[in-house]
Amino acid sequence: MAFNKKFSNFIWDFDGTLFDTYPIYDRALQRAIFQLNQQKLSRDSIELIVRTTSMHEGIAYLATKLGLSEAKIQKIYESWVSTNLLKAKPFPGAAITLNQIKTQNGQNFLITHNDNMALQLLDKFDLSKMFTDFIFGNSGFKRKPNPESLNYLLKKHQLSKKNTIYIGDRFLDVAAAHNANIASAFFAPNNLIAVSEAEIKITTLNDLLNYLK
Repeated sequence: MAFNKKFSNFIWDFDGTLFDTYPIYDRALQRAIFQLNQQKLSRDSIELIVRTTSMHEGIAYLATKLGLSEAKIQKIYESWVSTNLLKAKPFPGAAITLNQIKTQNGQNFLITHNDNMALQLLDKFDLSKMFTDFIFGNSGFKRKPNPESLNYLLKKHQLSKKNTIYIGDRFLDVAAAHNANIASAFFAPNNLIAVSEAEIKITTLNDLLNYLK
């Protein structure tokens, strides 16, 4: 379908898009692998794997590659994340962008498998009020790139697909948007990877305001 160049409905990914959580996730995975086999992996190498797949698939891949127990990696990883995730901060421009969208009669929505901690972080930075609706991991929807969660929001709020865009930082975010027949904005703050299929490519969240209807 043909996509508009201006949008009024913005559906957000959380990790690596709205909040800069990857340093914490990367560190957690670094610690888990080092603790299990004394091997040091660089943050960039871990982040590249995660951004091109997902954290779940990344852990499975590294477990197989390094001959480690996926369950043991997951346990150490989750312990570190649960202790440190609330230290994460929103990316620069997040509050201004969300507020400007709302001020101009647009709507913000959030989809994340990060449940309580995501909501705690939003509340911590006074961002919850910027959103019309949320979908969390306990919703039961299939993971991206399956478009179930996107389709649910589109139907529930009667959102025009031509006026709706999904913002994410991974290949599967772009694929999920296209599977729901809406436009995608690919956020690449460090230009670590590139996704040519995305309709919009941004390096700062403020760039989205250029596409606000």
